[in-house]
Amino acid sequence: MTKNNKIYFKTPSQTVGPFFGNYLNFNLSKKTYTNFNEKINSQIILNINLKDKKKQLVKDAFIECWQVLQNNSKLLYFNRINYSEKKKSYLISLNEYKSDTIIYITIFARGLLNHLNTIIYLEDKNFYKKDPFYKKITH
Repeated sequence: MTKNNKIYFKTPSQTVGPFFGNYLNFNLSKKTYTNFNEKINSQIILNINLKDKKKQLVKDAFIECWQVLQNNSKLLYFNRINYSEKKKSYLISLNEYKSDTIIYITIFARGLLNHLNTIIYLEDKNFYKKDPFYKKITH
């Protein structure tokens, strides 16, 4: 790209984005679920609809989800989910740690210049009283 005879280079996120750099190089046919502590206590189902700015369903994306034990940052769980517009429910297994009440989610989709990060807070009233971020948004 040139402007006034100067050359400007596009960064990767301006050209193809993290979707192509991560998703297209990743073999989703292999088992991606990793549970770092084999004691599974419960499971939840995520119902996910990914839509673009025109409110159309996104056809190809992938979702990463993981849990970290809060007191020592131990990785408990990691999974990459191949998103499909036809399959909207995804089962996630949770570790038995009662102190861990957060699931981290990252969404990569075609057309996104950057990935999206979000957090799912699970029901634990003691955690909500202690968490500094959650206290700010509830008061």
